[in-house]
Amino acid sequence: MKQLAAAAAGTLSTLVAAGAYGSGGGYLMDGAREAALAGSVVARRGDPSSLDANVAGAADSASAALALGASVGALESRFARTGEPESLRTRGLTSASLALVAPLPAQWGWESVRFALGLDLPGGQVLRVSVPQRYDAPYSPVYEARSERMAATLAIAWGGGPVRLGAGVALAPYLDVPTEVRYVASRGATPEDDVEVRLERRLHLGFAPLFGARWEVAEALHLGAAYRFRADGGAEGPQRTVAGGILADDPIDYYILWDPAELALGVRAAPWRGTELSLDVAWVRWSEARSAFDTRLAQPLEDVWTPRVGVEQRLGEVLVVRAGYSFEGTPVPPQVGDTSYLDADRHVLGAGAGFELEPWLGWPLTADVFGRTHLGAEQRATKDPGVLTDADPDAPGQQITNLGFPGYRSTTHLYQAGVTLTYRLGHEAPR
Repeated sequence: MKQLAAAAAGTLSTLVAAGAYGSGGGYLMDGAREAALAGSVVARRGDPSSLDANVAGAADSASAALALGASVGALESRFARTGEPESLRTRGLTSASLALVAPLPAQWGWESVRFALGLDLPGGQVLRVSVPQRYDAPYSPVYEARSERMAATLAIAWGGGPVRLGAGVALAPYLDVPTEVRYVASRGATPEDDVEVRLERRLHLGFAPLFGARWEVAEALHLGAAYRFRADGGAEGPQRTVAGGILADDPIDYYILWDPAELALGVRAAPWRGTELSLDVAWVRWSEARSAFDTRLAQPLEDVWTPRVGVEQRLGEVLVVRAGYSFEGTPVPPQVGDTSYLDADRHVLGAGAGFELEPWLGWPLTADVFGRTHLGAEQRATKDPGVLTDADPDAPGQQITNLGFPGYRSTTHLYQAGVTLTYRLGHEAPR
């Protein structure tokens, strides 16, 4: 029965995944302006593509606006156990996004209220759930699942005088997976081939509230704050396993943390005409993370503080250039126990430009482009046999089968580029 359960788990995880590599949603799907500024946008004037950063920014649109975005990239991961050769895994990332901001009808008397809608789509598949088959499998909590998230954002923003306020919700699908697994002897050449899986998949929506505020203290000084609740999901449902006269009813309970809860505070200053500087500090609550099997971690992830800085310089009436930097400390503690989480401190560098195309095309259209890279430091881990689980307590001595033993090293780099096109359905001054 144990062999059947293992075979079923492998088959089921393949069927739940239902897709190949090639996605880049959620965390990796910022708008071009936000990405170029390394996320330092909480206190800046908003645009449709920065809803997740600060929903209050939707109130800055003087008229309806539609934004379409796309990005491509590559995630490069290197891993080597101590004494073994290094392996390289390169994963392609693509994404698309749509965002719309519109004023409510004037006859309602709410001229200062804006409705906003955003949609983020990974490029490979609508929904992909990757489940490690072993608790100790090398796995990145920062990049693996977070790049596979499809999400929709609904928000309302109000702007009266120097204050902007916004509230919304990010919706993301997760799976309900009622499953029946049967073992049919001699059906195939291996025990895995003898497993017959009947799988249903029903979508449900998880939601994470978003709140934001911005205060224009003066023309040259803005303050901002934004809070985003944890966004998670997974695959769950009953699993009925039958092998001859043996019956087991075990629930499926796979857990995915797409985005941890985050509180961001920011300041934007315009020291001279045409120049904007911004500084954000975000508290990211990784300590709420759980394992892929929805259990508490023996070594919990750690909350981190993330500083972000950005500069934007206007060059004439049609061109804006941007650059940003962020330091993302790793939430992963030293990996001495059963888990083998892959991550290290990262330097995030962004650059880009914005072009006002209306003088050339006659349409109220803005094109923003960006390039961004995450440069990860090298992670080194050494396992402590004293805290590793004994793989066979009945055998003499300690039996260690941990996939990260006796230690390992890893590095991860991300390279990304993209574009956002924003069409203003009415005339408003360029930002």
